[in-house]
Amino acid sequence: FEQPIDITFNPDGTSRSLRWLIRDDTGRGFQLTLDGRVGRLAVEELPTLKPGEVEPPPAINLDQEAEQERAQWEEAGWEPYRP
Repeated sequence: FEQPIDITFNPDGTSRSLRWLIRDDTGRGFQLTLDGRVGRLAVEELPTLKPGEVEPPPAINLDQEAEQERAQWEEAGWEPYRP
């Protein structure tokens, strides 16, 4: 990257973990975990996969994901912000 990546988060004890599994096309990888409960950042190596075993994840349907998120917010009693 041209600029360093800066990740900032403020754990408050209510959030679950955010986890990324990151691999390159040669099969090397690691798992990055941001723990929102205790404020821990963990990086762990993953077993190397053979080049033919590496596949990108399926595409995300953003419309479907946004609809599911909106339904969860409404179920929790939140209303959208309307200025």
